[in-house]
Parts: sequence; C-alpha cells; structure tokens
Amino acid sequence: MSLEPNYRVIAFDPGGTTGWATYSALYVPGTTQEWFSETYRMGHLGSHDHHQQLEQLLGMQRVQDYTVVCERFDDRPGGTFSVNLKAKEYIGVIEKYCAEEDIPLFRQMPTTAKTFVKDENLKRLGIFHGKKWKHAMDAERHLLWYLVNGGPRRFDILKKGWPNE
Repeated sequence: MSLEPNYRVIAFDPGGTTGWATYSALYVPGTTQEWFSETYRMGHLGSHDHHQQLEQLLGMQRVQDYTVVCERFDDRPGGTFSVNLKAKEYIGVIEKYCAEEDIPLFRQMPTTAKTFVKDENLKRLGIFHGKKWKHAMDAERHLLWYLVNGGPRRFDILKKGWPNE
C-alpha cells in the first residue's frame, strides 16, 4: 500500500497576509483504522499581492480527494466595519480556481471557526504554533471545524482536541 496522501483539505484565512493550513492523509475506507499518515501543515503567503502564489499553492496541494475551505466575507449594507478589499480579492481567486477545477469549496463565517476552536484545542492536537502565526492559526481553526463538523465528521479528532466536551 502506498503511503502517499489521497485526501487533503486546505483552508484559508485570506487578507493582507493570507494564512493557510492543510490536513493530508491516506484514506482507506472499510479498514479498522481508515486514516493513515496524517499530517498538518500551515503557513502564510506574503503580504504583497499574492494572486499567483495562491493559485500555485492551490494547484500544488491537489490530490485525488481535495477540498478547499475559506473564510467568508459578506458585505453588510449599512454596517460599520472596515472593509478588507484584499481579502475579498483573494477569496475571488480561490472561488475562481475551485470553479474552474471543479473542486468543492466550503465557506465559513469567521466566528464559526474562532468560537469552536480555541488555542487549548490546538495545543491538545499538537498543532498550536504561537501568536506570530495568527492568520495560519485562524486557517487551522477553519480546517478543524470542517474536519469535525463538515465533510468527514472526524469524531476522533473531536475526542482528542475536546476531551471533556
């Protein structure tokens, strides 16, 4: 059996510095333990225009079963908030890539992941990397919310990261 991942989720926290996080695994359904060779990775794209970096990262991460998760940005007419046009631009790059490549895209409100995944949960899972990685950590929060509540419903991750809940 090849140990190359055939399942990957990449999550984004877009903005001036776009954070990203991936979960990769070899998924073998119907076996006693279905998830093998699991890895988490994360990082930031530069603070300059990074349309090309974003498209390259999306392309390089693609495997057989590939899903993209992205923080949503909704216009709120009449609301008082600061508009991050760069975030909206980068979300557009992600949406375009997923539409052209027929890749599932899940959008999440910022508070969805940030209220569910606390620093303590990341520490229990061994993927807390400190405050200097703020945007990448926020991408990890979106990633974990999706893994537990979205597609694969990974209750084993929930049990490890939220043992008393």
